[in-house]
Amino acid sequence: MNDTDRRLGDGWREHAAGRLGAAEAVYREVLAHAPATANAWCLLGMSLHDQGRFDESKVAYRRALAIDPHFSVAWSNLSNTLTRAGEPEQAISCCETALANSPDYAPALHNLGTAQVAAGRFAEARASFEHALELVPDNADSATNLALVRLTLGDYAGGWPAYERRWDKAGVKRPPVAANLWDGSPLRGRSFLLHHEQGLAAW
Repeated sequence: MNDTDRRLGDGWREHAAGRLGAAEAVYREVLAHAPATANAWCLLGMSLHDQGRFDESKVAYRRALAIDPHFSVAWSNLSNTLTRAGEPEQAISCCETALANSPDYAPALHNLGTAQVAAGRFAEARASFEHALELVPDNADSATNLALVRLTLGDYAGGWPAYERRWDKAGVKRPPVAANLWDGSPLRGRSFLLHHEQGLAAW
């Protein structure tokens, strides 16, 4: 492992631990010495995105892509940032480029579905999330988003059962209620507690 890769690994550990400012500093340090490192620009873009600095993130991803136009991860990540920045049609185009280079890259399919939802293209989003789940069946984020798309399209029979996958998402916990979950059995002679779960949904 060369020194650049080692330092990028140090930055990623800071990033994964949620120390985004420290990660950004490491990535910028690497780029000061090796400005033609596409992966460093991509990682910098990720740290900026996670800090909500979307305009700067877009610049970083585009620097990565200027160095390596076939960098599917950077295309997909740029799509995610463009969606968050309110540019879903451009985001869709970026994912399409990522998938042209890497047809089975599941994160790009997930991000494509997210961008299509933001653009109001729900039937297309459904197909994108379904394809993503064919590749990575245990992706709870894709499964939950697919369930929400099904509900939006009026597929309640398929959408509500699929929406149970939301509990498998990282960081999602059930409300602290001291009662057993209803298993669908008859309620005659029994009490039923209806408890709120969440507020307005956000994609």
